[in-house]
Formats: sequence, C-alpha cells, structure tokens
Amino acid sequence: MLKKNSSDRQASAWLLDEIHKDFYPRRYAKWHEGRHEE
Repeated sequence: MLKKNSSDRQASAWLLDEIHKDFYPRRYAKWHEGRHEE
C-alpha cells in the first residue's frame, strides 16, 4: 500500500511537471510581461 501510494505521488508530480512544461510557460510569460510593464 505504501509503495503504491508513493509511486502514485511520484506519477502525480511527474504529470504536473509535464503539464507545467507545456501549459505554464506560455501563461506565465504573458503574465510576467504584463508585470514588467507596470
């Protein structure tokens, strides 16, 4: 049970990382640019 749980957590972390690589940079870059102009 513990082993499965910890590997599920690793998979979740990896999945979030994969999502962020694709989704976050575009969003964040736009938001960040806006912040710099302020």
